[in-house]
Amino acid sequence: QYGGNAVIKRRGPLSAQFGMFWLYFRWQWFRDLGGSMWPGQSIAAAAMLILGLVGLGAMRRRDSDRSPAETAIVRHADRAHVWYFGALALTFTVLLVYYLNQRYGFSQRMDLADTVAREPRDRDYFFMWTFSLWGLLAGVGLASLTKRLRPRVAMLALAAVVLVPLGANWHAASRTGQDFTTAWARDMLNSLEPNAIIITNGDNDSFPLWYAQAVENVRRDVTVTLVPYLGIEWYGRQLNRRGQLWDLTDEELDSVPQFFETRPGDRFEHGALSAAMPSAVMTRDQLLVLRAIKDSFPERPVYFSTGGYFATLGLDPYVKRVGLVNRLMSEPVRENADTVRIGGQWVDIPRSLELWNDYEGARQLVREGRWVDNGSAQIPLYYAAVGQQLAIALDARGQREEALGVIGLVEDVVDVLR
Repeated sequence: QYGGNAVIKRRGPLSAQFGMFWLYFRWQWFRDLGGSMWPGQSIAAAAMLILGLVGLGAMRRRDSDRSPAETAIVRHADRAHVWYFGALALTFTVLLVYYLNQRYGFSQRMDLADTVAREPRDRDYFFMWTFSLWGLLAGVGLASLTKRLRPRVAMLALAAVVLVPLGANWHAASRTGQDFTTAWARDMLNSLEPNAIIITNGDNDSFPLWYAQAVENVRRDVTVTLVPYLGIEWYGRQLNRRGQLWDLTDEELDSVPQFFETRPGDRFEHGALSAAMPSAVMTRDQLLVLRAIKDSFPERPVYFSTGGYFATLGLDPYVKRVGLVNRLMSEPVRENADTVRIGGQWVDIPRSLELWNDYEGARQLVREGRWVDNGSAQIPLYYAAVGQQLAIALDARGQREEALGVIGLVEDVVDVLR
């Protein structure tokens, strides 16, 4: 999906890659969401770094700390410990940063804005094992520094250091009362007609839906079809067994090519649908989505989630927004009393307003009062975009009171995300 990792060809300056690592290292001990306490964050991270290095050195005790009888026996084992953990520490820090070869971090050097290539989100989770190892080493280092103290004093020192990341990260790490994701999934799924197919784009608009269906039994009649996975043979087979999107055997599904060259004038025809192929080369996922429409629509309603994937298939004249989702119609969409074109997209006003009044996601976000992950902020912001579009349409129809109610919630959402 992401291509190979050409280690020699650097995706960003090595200095920036180590700078990103240090940013994420600081986060582990003190996640300063507001960016207002960076001196304390840096001090805590530096202290943990030093304690880890002390712990690494302490794994080989001095001969003076042993009795003569045990010196010869354990000296070799101590040397092995140092080499093992030393190699592990080097691999999980310097070599890992070099090998991952990442672009600028999503939250790194914000002053550079879009002038540099960035990762699509903060990928501090790539260093999970690094931080786990360093917590262990820091504990060993602290133990070695306090071993000559009274046991009670040593325990207090250990507890004090442990409480630093626990207390500093409590607000940022706690997910108590954060039910937005579940509300978002319910809102998306409940926007769909029974036995619908929804074409999704990635993690943020797919995983919550899977959770809601598998764990909370919400709208299990809906088939969630994740576009990036359609390039993988096993996913197409599994999806067809569960949702029966295609009138194809497993062997026929596997034979769909990764790329298909179209000719000028090629069109997708299905009933009243007639879409011009907008690209000279179509990908496997596009071919499979069109085939799913051919085999399942209109008997099964077809929807597209966020974004404009349907436009890449030439289907935009047949799609209208219904709340958070985009519904495929069997005929070209025309303007009428209930359907208007806003910002280049058709909007079903009555149905969108009905759904908007039932949606809980935007209201849940306002109740929570914060959003901790900037990399996925486009998901709650999507409510604002949809609501603004709906408010404009309502105001144009003279429904001023409803428009003001919608735009008021939109403003509350934006205030949370500022």
